[in-house]
Amino acid sequence: MKSKILSLLFCTLSFSQAATYVLTNNQGSPASSNAITNSAGTAFRSGVAGVASVGYFNVDDASLTGATSSSIFTSNFVAWNTATSPNADGSVNFVNSVTPVFARGYFTMNAASRTVSGSAFANKNMYILVGNGLTFAASTEFLVLKSTAQFLASDDPTLPNVTVRFTNSNTSVLFGTTGSSVQTTQTDATSNPSWATAAPIPETSTSLLGAIGALALLRRRRN
Repeated sequence: MKSKILSLLFCTLSFSQAATYVLTNNQGSPASSNAITNSAGTAFRSGVAGVASVGYFNVDDASLTGATSSSIFTSNFVAWNTATSPNADGSVNFVNSVTPVFARGYFTMNAASRTVSGSAFANKNMYILVGNGLTFAASTEFLVLKSTAQFLASDDPTLPNVTVRFTNSNTSVLFGTTGSSVQTTQTDATSNPSWATAAPIPETSTSLLGAIGALALLRRRRN
């Protein structure tokens, strides 16, 4: 009887555990790692600048690519691991190491899987939202990446973890730019490819367009 109880407890514990996703843009190799920088090419680091989160958007890709304000990103983004991420909004900040091994410009996020069957995240592509501030609210530039990797219910029972690495081969830039090579440490001269944030450009207002049109008409009449 005792052995049956122990067996039942073991099975319950086995099926109650979920996978832990490890999400990162650090591949451990200069040839495949993309650091993340601001528009000036400065790699982000903790305590100074840079915040990242993984999840999905409630708007289509075209709306993200043509974003004219930061609210397009912040109001439509659903962060994936708000329960276990260091920051309350489900984000993490960038590392602050100055060792020769991949430091600035990289983030790593770890959290228990929520992709059980019926989850709002299940079967959605993973999107990465990056801001150039220490929080999204304090950011003026943004980067939006879309990965071919998906949140899959089939990953849920996987132990010990599921690692997703964001690279040029599985990730595309929807907003922001593909940057130039940058140094990610202060102690060696290694340069790595990068993705860079950019500032949304507001649309020219209708009233401003009308004023420009009226000015052009006035000049024409004077001539």
